[in-house]
Amino acid sequence: MGEATAAALGGAVVAGSIVTRPLGGALAHGGGLRVAQAGLAGVAVGATVLVAAPWPAAHVVAMLLVGACAGLPYAAVVDRTAALVPAAPGSAVGFAGTAGTLVGMAGVVLIGVAVDHGAVDLMLVGLAVHAALAALATGWAAREP
Repeated sequence: MGEATAAALGGAVVAGSIVTRPLGGALAHGGGLRVAQAGLAGVAVGATVLVAAPWPAAHVVAMLLVGACAGLPYAAVVDRTAALVPAAPGSAVGFAGTAGTLVGMAGVVLIGVAVDHGAVDLMLVGLAVHAALAALATGWAAREP
C-alpha cells in the first residue's frame, strides 16, 4: 500500500468515527450500552482482520470498519457518564472527554513508536484485545439496573 493510500485510509478512519457519533446516538435510544458494546466489538474485529488477513482489500474494509465502529460508543459514553454524576453532569462529561482526548493523543504516539520499531501487528493485537475486553465489560455494565 502506498503512502497516499495509507494516508487516505487513515483519514477515512477518523472521518468514519466522527460521522458515526450521531448514528450511535440515534441507535442508543433505550440501549446505549449495547450500541457501545457493538462498536467496541467491531473495532476488535477490524483490528484482528488487519493482523490476520493477508489481502490488501481486507485491510481496507477492516480500517473502514474500525473507523465506523469507533464512533458508535460516543453517545452512550457521554450519556452514561452524565448519569453517573447527576449533581455535576457537565464536569463528569468534561472529565471523560479529557480522558478520551489524552488516550487518543497517547495512541498516536504509540502508533508512531510501533511503526518505527516494526511492531504494528503487536499494536493491533493490543487494540483488538483492549476493544474486546471493553466490549465484554460494557456488556456486563449493560446488565446493571
